[in-house]
Amino acid sequence: NGSLTEYPVANPGFLRGIAVGPHGAIWFAENSTNRVGQVVKQTASLGSSPAGGVPGTSVTVSGSGFGAGESVSIADGAGSLRVVTADGTGAFTFTGNLRPAPFGINTFLATGQTSHRLGVASYTITPVLVATPSVVAHGSQVQVTAYGLNVNDSIGVYVDSFYFAGSTTTDSHGSMAGANAVTFTASQRLPAGTHTILALGTNGVSATGTFTIQ
Repeated sequence: NGSLTEYPVANPGFLRGIAVGPHGAIWFAENSTNRVGQVVKQTASLGSSPAGGVPGTSVTVSGSGFGAGESVSIADGAGSLRVVTADGTGAFTFTGNLRPAPFGINTFLATGQTSHRLGVASYTITPVLVATPSVVAHGSQVQVTAYGLNVNDSIGVYVDSFYFAGSTTTDSHGSMAGANAVTFTASQRLPAGTHTILALGTNGVSATGTFTIQ
């Protein structure tokens, strides 16, 4: 009718390829994050507690206003999560852990498989870094993994801000893990004691952790 309505997106950037899918869903491509987004008009209620944390944080997701006894598909910032069954009032609750997802605002999306009602709850991912093993001797190797960073970001890893340990690129979930983890040797240049590890992205998003040389 000639009117224009604007909505914020979780990952600002260049958007393209807007298309309408089944049941009136509006989809678009986020070129800046290599992800597909969906414009959602909420027709059911969804909430999470707490509303964020580092990956691995225990979180309870609750929904209401869905069809009685219907299957409800849940997705999160990492993709499809699980299918739950609403009770006789159209409500459900489950508890799980936040999965690795990109830094910042992500969403839980609940879709009723029969009613097609939609509920959305935002949660915020903060970065976390882990050194394995956390206690080593000089000459031993340390593997650095981190989660909750930006997607496809170039990461530099430093010990005590001066010792360069290596570099990598995060994956589509903002993780540096597995093949994307950084492994370095605890150099004799580093004195015995506890040291800080910094994983720093090109745009300033970072994660920190510690390890100890005995």
